Amino acid sequence: MQRYCLLSMTYLNSCTPNRVFFSKRYVRLRFLLMALVLCTPNAFADSDVSLTQPITAYNRSPLLSSFLIMPNPQRQNAEPDTWALSVEADLSNYLSYYDTGKETYYTDGETLFVTSTLSYTLKNTLQLSAELPWIHHGGGVLDRAIYNYHDMLSLPQNGRIENVNDRLDIQYRYENQLLVNLKQTSSGIGDIRLHLEHAGDANETLRLSIKLPTGDADELTGTGSSDIAMSYLSANPSWFSERTWLKDVPLTLWYNAALSLLGEHELLTSLERNPLVISGQLGSAWQLNRHHQLKLQLDGHSPLYESDVRELGWAPLIASFAYEYHVNKAQRFNARISEDLRPRVTPDVSLAIQFVHGF
Repeated sequence: MQRYCLLSMTYLNSCTPNRVFFSKRYVRLRFLLMALVLCTPNAFADSDVSLTQPITAYNRSPLLSSFLIMPNPQRQNAEPDTWALSVEADLSNYLSYYDTGKETYYTDGETLFVTSTLSYTLKNTLQLSAELPWIHHGGGVLDRAIYNYHDMLSLPQNGRIENVNDRLDIQYRYENQLLVNLKQTSSGIGDIRLHLEHAGDANETLRLSIKLPTGDADELTGTGSSDIAMSYLSANPSWFSERTWLKDVPLTLWYNAALSLLGEHELLTSLERNPLVISGQLGSAWQLNRHHQLKLQLDGHSPLYESDVRELGWAPLIASFAYEYHVNKAQRFNARISEDLRPRVTPDVSLAIQFVHGF
């Protein structure tokens, strides 16, 4: 352990100029890295990095969030004939404005997703699950905090104003026709999602997903049509699990590719859409010890519409960082933050917590 600490410190010293290395920010970074290393045990025989779950991140743009994109297959680690209940609260904040002449798009608000997922493992290779989302669109509470965060780090505000906070206004106009106009708080059940997963082996999962139109398109809690998706997840391929570099560091790597066939959005039928959407995911986790993990993941998908508005016509790239705590074999807790790497294509920030209980 001492040798590992010294190597880590030597690497940081060699890569960082003295002027920067002794700044307050980098001193804090060095302290954090040292704490993580010291808290990580030398042996990981009791931890199973092969069963790390990908981060459940989504595109929470208010007009696109109900589509079945980025379906995020999970890896099966439950015993046969067992159930699991997952509850996740996801809060997303957004502010965007476009006027292209043909299209006018304005969004300012915050959306809360509370998703309950019930899953049943039939046998080692087969699992059924159902997601029931509850969605709330409102003015929110994060505007001021995001403005201060951007101001502290000298990041662009992208239209945020210091004293204008916590409003709900979602409008989309196409060729002078107002298609979306939501200014009052709305809540309701979203579109239910059903999943069938098959695990080819411990490291590969195939998922078939279907979305049912149980939400309300006018309230932006659904699309008014059904979607279907097929996704493939692979974790710890042989070239990674048999690596000679960092072989003593308990890392997990996964990647996912999905193809979605999307129905119409009842409010956006005037737009030319792309019914076939490809999404992808790349992530990694570091097992600090038997109970704690840190995760980093990138997600993206192809555009849904032919549009000059970024949220509708651009391919997003989302970065997520998560912490996971395994309470025991049947229970785990997650905390996640997601940021848009392509500004104004997805919400500025999404914060989520999740609790999973097996029984």
